[in-house]
Amino acid sequence: MKNTVKFGTLMTVLLLASLCSLILMLLTLSTSLMDRRISLRYSVAVTWEYNFESLGQEWLANVDDVLAANPNADLTAANTKPDDNHSFSIESIGERKYRAQIGDSETKHLIIEIQVDDKGIYKVTKWAMEPQEIQKQTIKGLVKVN
Repeated sequence: MKNTVKFGTLMTVLLLASLCSLILMLLTLSTSLMDRRISLRYSVAVTWEYNFESLGQEWLANVDDVLAANPNADLTAANTKPDDNHSFSIESIGERKYRAQIGDSETKHLIIEIQVDDKGIYKVTKWAMEPQEIQKQTIKGLVKVN
């Protein structure tokens, strides 16, 4: 009588173990690629945010210089724009109240509002990073537009 070794059960277990290892490897790879994409997007967003914060500080330094020279200066007419080429706008929102926007209105932007007193001393009343405005999108037949 011949002694034969049957490898059927062993081969089935090895095949299942190999298949499970392959599936776990693919899941790990896809998760790490997704994490990489998310971290790259986050780093870009944080870089823009810190750039805008820096430009806001530069604008306030320019406002300090203008108000030191003339406490009653109109900040919309004075050149207080930061040196960087990001879009910058300043508007008067009341008596001696000013609002500066740094960055595009279509993307994330920094809003700074200040109140200037008669002595040329200002108080920051708003400093906020605002996300892009969500545009109203309608799909015909689903949303009734008035």
